[in-house]
Amino acid sequence: MSHSLKVTRLASEDYENILDYTIERWGLGQYRKYRSMLRDAIDSITENPQHLISKTREDLFDGARLYPIGRHYLVYYTSGEIVILARILHQQMDLVSNLDEI
Repeated sequence: MSHSLKVTRLASEDYENILDYTIERWGLGQYRKYRSMLRDAIDSITENPQHLISKTREDLFDGARLYPIGRHYLVYYTSGEIVILARILHQQMDLVSNLDEI
């Protein structure tokens, strides 16, 4: 059963910034590959928010889960049948300080 998806403004900005950086740094081919990987990962958490690859991270905020994708994490949580994609953060970023608006 697929859940609905809500993408926060910050996650949307993260997505665009990641892809802008990817095309500028590594070109169109890598941009297409990474965009596809991100879309597939987002589809995966929408299909199954408790996906085996994802990890619970209650230390970040109530209900937080991380799904690794490339060098990034999808940071999300669920509310009923809705998956809320809160952020898409690079693995080297400080998660806590980048989630203070959640």
